[in-house]
Amino acid sequence: MDYEFTLDEYDRPVAIFSSGFEALGRWFTEELNSHELIDELLDIIEQLEQNRIERRQLYGNDSQLDVDQDEVVVTASALSSDAPAEIPEGTRLYIEQLEQNRIERRQLYGNDSQLDVDQDEVVVTASALSSDAPAEIPEGTRLYDDEGQASCGLQDFKYALSSWQNFVV
Repeated sequence: MDYEFTLDEYDRPVAIFSSGFEALGRWFTEELNSHELIDELLDIIEQLEQNRIERRQLYGNDSQLDVDQDEVVVTASALSSDAPAEIPEGTRLYIEQLEQNRIERRQLYGNDSQLDVDQDEVVVTASALSSDAPAEIPEGTRLYDDEGQASCGLQDFKYALSSWQNFVV
């Protein structure tokens, strides 16, 4: 995982990560814009390393960061800005059914996103990035989704985060 830090035309810090890790660069650039947030995330990593917590999820404006003791995953939320503040009743029913082990998995398709819920995780994917999105594409074509999701090891993330912290000082 290669990356570099630079400043944009307005002297704001920008993180550029290599192919396959672009979502990490977007998270750094858009979500980690204060020392308090960086310190909070470094504290979470320390808690993970000391086995005080097993996992933490952080929600940004356009993406979600899942951190556990082994891996960090950034996923584009693909949710519109007018998403409901409360969980819709139908979705609440699916969650209850999952919690009661009455169903194992549920997929919901929206206009421009897909929600995939099982007993362990919820994944929201932009329909254009979903490998099972209904579309006619030539056989063998792989949709480019590397900008929508990226993952790396916890130690690699910690090192990049520390470098970012030094850069934005």
